[in-house]
Amino acid sequence: PSSYIDSVIHEAITIKADRVKVPSIQDLGGWLKSGFIDEKYYVEKMRLIGYQDADIQIYLSVISEGMETTKRKFLPLKTYQRWWTEKIISTEKLEEILVQMGLTSEDIEKIIGELESKRNESD
Repeated sequence: PSSYIDSVIHEAITIKADRVKVPSIQDLGGWLKSGFIDEKYYVEKMRLIGYQDADIQIYLSVISEGMETTKRKFLPLKTYQRWWTEKIISTEKLEEILVQMGLTSEDIEKIIGELESKRNESD
């Protein structure tokens, strides 16, 4: 009986240790706002929780601006460029955002060209 109890206790401890805990979305948002984590860590954990990149982008926008989700406001251009560089948003999504921001097609081509050039240099 004693060995059975020991094996049950050992199994319970092992199962508990195998469970991976991740922070909640509220924890991640608070940590990001406080500067304890960066956007890259935030995105990695949000993906682990199961959020899609498009939804993560919205959460980042809300956190960065502290705005209501019912109105569309834009972040600084450098933020969207960083998101593209970190592969949080696609080229198509970046183009869409830049069009919505009112940039000309020439400016958009120039911005994306510069970003692609920098990415190629770092590869």
